[in-house]
Amino acid sequence: MTTRAAARQAVRSQYFFVANDEEAFSVFGRQEVQDINTIRQVTDVGYLVFFLLVVLVMAKLDADAVSKGNVLRLSEPIDFQGRLCGYDDEVKDKPLGYHPNPFNDMVICVSACPQTATDGTFTLPDGPMGKEHTRPAYPTDNIYGQLCLPLDLELARLIISVKSVQTEMYKALGVIFTSSHGILVVLAVPFVTSFIYLIALYYIPTAATTLAFSITAVTLALVGVLMDLDLSVMKGIDLFKETHPLMLMAFPYFRTCCYLSSFLFFLVLGATISAMVRAHAVFRECVAAIFDPNVLVTVFTSVALSVIRIGFILYVCRRLALLMSIVEPYQ
Repeated sequence: MTTRAAARQAVRSQYFFVANDEEAFSVFGRQEVQDINTIRQVTDVGYLVFFLLVVLVMAKLDADAVSKGNVLRLSEPIDFQGRLCGYDDEVKDKPLGYHPNPFNDMVICVSACPQTATDGTFTLPDGPMGKEHTRPAYPTDNIYGQLCLPLDLELARLIISVKSVQTEMYKALGVIFTSSHGILVVLAVPFVTSFIYLIALYYIPTAATTLAFSITAVTLALVGVLMDLDLSVMKGIDLFKETHPLMLMAFPYFRTCCYLSSFLFFLVLGATISAMVRAHAVFRECVAAIFDPNVLVTVFTSVALSVIRIGFILYVCRRLALLMSIVEPYQ
């Protein structure tokens, strides 16, 4: 047997080792081997009960997400009674949100933004001791999303400013989790490219590995550059700073991580490229073992599980967005 064939057999033996009777008896004893099916019993009963409880809780959350959730609540105005402006039956013809009192966050749904004080009066339960209080309208305009904001820019900033990190995070995650096509692309690209690189590793392992490291490093660097360019443009948009404080705070860290990761990938590539050339034969032997018909069954099973996993991730993302959108009206 040649050295290469022996190496291939050594790799395959790691996957296909099956003890014969003599080997099994020499380790366990004949009686233990013969009675192995009778001595097996259920283990981790407590963990099984815990797992079933988790499944029940997940089923309850899933039901709540479907029955009570609406991802539009993460971005569209909601009045102080918890009704989604422009969508719930009582306010279907009132798609805009208006703050009768610009100094609190109570919203009333309106069909058009009030322009003058003669455009009506609005009543909110924000008086002393929670009593209702009526106020005249003030000049506003629809200058951001579905909100009627004061023409006074300082008051507009006061209303639109994000006062909770959770609010901005939920809005951002809601946009991401409901972008099923985007998530699918993010999950599918490495899934598909892994097959391409697997084949490339067999024929051109050094070039394939170099290409993988290089593309990853360049992509991370480009992400950092694009983040810089996007932020320089968005900072010039009115009210952007007030509506995205968390993004502005986290931006330097994400950008630095992208640049640093890109540098590390290039560094690792430069340090290991000579070793890759020497490991050419090892790459081919390992990939040849994977291409064995017996091993391919395991590979295709893993592929099927990966597809199921991608579908499950998409499902969970949609349900999480629905759960985050469940809110209660002011009491």
